[in-house]
Amino acid sequence: MFLVLASLDWVTPEAMAMNLCNLNIEGGPSNATPLQVISHALVACRRVRDLLDAAYGPVDGLIGALKRLGDDPLPRGSYRDLMSVLTEPEHRVRAKLLMHMPNITTKKLTTLLWLEEPFILKELVERLAPDDVARFWTAVRIVNHLSPQMTTDDLIGSIKSLEPGSSLRTWLQNQVRRATEFPVALPGLDKAFVPLTTAEAIRGKALEYRNCLKSQFGEMALGRKCFVEYQPCPVIIELTALSEDRWACFDKMYGPRNARPNSATRCAILQKLRASGILIYAHHAGASRWNSVARWLGVCDYDEEALDDIIDILGVEDLADIDAAPSSVLP
Repeated sequence: MFLVLASLDWVTPEAMAMNLCNLNIEGGPSNATPLQVISHALVACRRVRDLLDAAYGPVDGLIGALKRLGDDPLPRGSYRDLMSVLTEPEHRVRAKLLMHMPNITTKKLTTLLWLEEPFILKELVERLAPDDVARFWTAVRIVNHLSPQMTTDDLIGSIKSLEPGSSLRTWLQNQVRRATEFPVALPGLDKAFVPLTTAEAIRGKALEYRNCLKSQFGEMALGRKCFVEYQPCPVIIELTALSEDRWACFDKMYGPRNARPNSATRCAILQKLRASGILIYAHHAGASRWNSVARWLGVCDYDEEALDDIIDILGVEDLADIDAAPSSVLP
C-alpha cells in the first residue's frame, strides 16, 4: 500500500486507476473517480502480488524487497528509489546486490544509488552512510596516491576482505600503513638527509630508533608532515608542510629513544636545512642576534646552550621530561 501511494501521481491518477481496474474487484462504487478506484483496490485486494502486478507489471525481486523494508513506512522518495533500482536497466548491478541485502533502509538505498561501479559492493552499502560516500571517493584517491601500483581489483579485494564489524576507517588506516610512496617534493635537499618516503622505511626507523614514528602515518598520508634522516649521526627530523609547497623545521629532531641531539649537531642540521630551502625559526637565523638576552625576557627555550646545561643537570634525555624534574635544580 505504501509503495502504491508513494508512486502515485496525485495530479493525474488516471494511469494508476486504469492499471488497478484490471484487478476486476467487485463492490466498488459506481461511476467512481480515479482516486476512489485506487482506494477500493488497496482495501479490497487480498493478494499483495496481484496488486503490485496490476500496478507495475511483473518486477523481479519486488516482493522480497518489500518484505525487508520493515513495518514502518519509508519516505516517499525511498519507494521511488526502490522501484528505480529494480526496474531501470542501468541499475542491474544495484538490483542484484539489493536482492542479497538482509534488510533495506532509506540510508542503504541512498548509498546504493550514490556508489558507482566497480564499487557497488555489499561491504560498502553496509558500512557507508550517504554522507560518507564522498569521503570514500577521497579515500580511494589517497590510497591510489600512496600506492600507485594497486589496481582496482586490489582495492576491491581489500574491501571485501574486511572482517565483520570492522569499519572503513580501519580499512583506510591499513592501506596507509602499506603505502609504497609518501609523495614528498624536497628539491635541493642536501645529500646529508634521506627522506623516509615509504611505510616500510618508517617502520624500520621506528624500530631502529625505538620511537613512536609509526604513529605519524596519518599526518604523512595527508601531506602535512614528512621525516628525513640525518646521515652523519642518527637523527630523525620532522618537517612540516606549509603553503606554496614549502617545508619548515620547527626544531623537532630526535635521536635514538627520542634523545635530544647536542647543540653542535642541531646547528649543523639547521644550516644544511636552511641551505636546502627548508624554513627554520627566525631565532636560528636573522633574529639570532637577540638570543643572548632572551632569558632576561623570560624566553629560555631560545638559549640552546642553556637547554643543554639543564638537560645535563637533570639527567633527562628530552625537553618533554623537564616538567617532571624537581624545580629546585632549574636555573
